[in-house]
Amino acid sequence: MIDRLDIHAWVDGELDSDRQKIVSQAVEADPALTAEYHAIVLTKTVLRSKCATEQSAESWNACRERIRRLDQDIRIQQFVGRYAWGICGVFLAILLVGAWVNRTLGSGLIRPGEVASMASTLMPVAQPRTTEPEKMHQWAVGTIGDAPMNLNPGVCQVRSISTGYCDGRRIIRVVLRDAKGDVSVWVVSGASTIDGFRPLPTGGEFLYGRMNGLPSLAWTDNGYALFVAGDRDFESLRAIALATKVR
Repeated sequence: MIDRLDIHAWVDGELDSDRQKIVSQAVEADPALTAEYHAIVLTKTVLRSKCATEQSAESWNACRERIRRLDQDIRIQQFVGRYAWGICGVFLAILLVGAWVNRTLGSGLIRPGEVASMASTLMPVAQPRTTEPEKMHQWAVGTIGDAPMNLNPGVCQVRSISTGYCDGRRIIRVVLRDAKGDVSVWVVSGASTIDGFRPLPTGGEFLYGRMNGLPSLAWTDNGYALFVAGDRDFESLRAIALATKVR
């Protein structure tokens, strides 16, 4: 039993010798198959003689470029598929190392904006029920502990103290009052470098800038950063900073 596809394969020389013998015998024995055979041979002969082979260097080069890109995409996909977990691991390691470096090398850096944002983490310290300056001074000194800050009752009076912790740092805010009004002194542990402030034009040990919109002076002392901020000129702030700074 043969069909038209067998005849096409026979004409195109695609059959082995055994199958070719079977097909040829069937075609010779059946007039309908013989007519089919001659029609197929005629059709293929006409196509070969009448259909010109189109040759375009531009089309061929475009096909080659497309095949090259497909092959490149396949190689990339194979590479990514094979090493995806390794690539992800490398990126994760880079992120972890970057985070460690940032925490290690940048841990001593403090910015004024950070200090201002720490206010919400502070809790006020209960004051003693007394108006005696000496007892108030003793309470304030005991509250700030070993923080490098002088409290000079002859220059300013302590109005309130708030303390807290943020990112592992101890923060103290002391509100002082003199004849010109209130100023805030911030003490932040674990800080050796102050970013965003500049040296005073007149020189000296203090840096100046603005914190939370207020004129401020700052300095560092034994792993602490200290800020004096208030709505007044820098010279007035400098007098308080000099009285507050440990000598």
